Amino acid sequence: PICPNFGFECFDNFALAVLSCFWSITLDSWSFRLWWAQDTNGVTIGTLYFVSLVVIVSFNVLNLSVAVISFAYKEVRDRRREISKLREKVRRLRGHQHLPTAVKKE
Repeated sequence: PICPNFGFECFDNFALAVLSCFWSITLDSWSFRLWWAQDTNGVTIGTLYFVSLVVIVSFNVLNLSVAVISFAYKEVRDRRREISKLREKVRRLRGHQHLPTAVKKE
């Protein structure tokens, strides 16, 4: 069988198989790979493989990505709140100082 897209989308060796799976996981034209797998291996095997790949892996990876990004934003938000609290504390301390900030020479 001839591999589609100049031989880059097939499962003939490990590297191309990983690349094809990655493209399917990102939902980039995964239905075309599904049709090619159905033509090559039969309707049942191709459908089971790609539907399980997309449902199990793709959606879980998508949720994991959203969770990582959300966690990163939460950390940044917490750091900004901490910095603003420290700035407010410094402002209050400077407001209560009775000593001049600069000493004039006489």
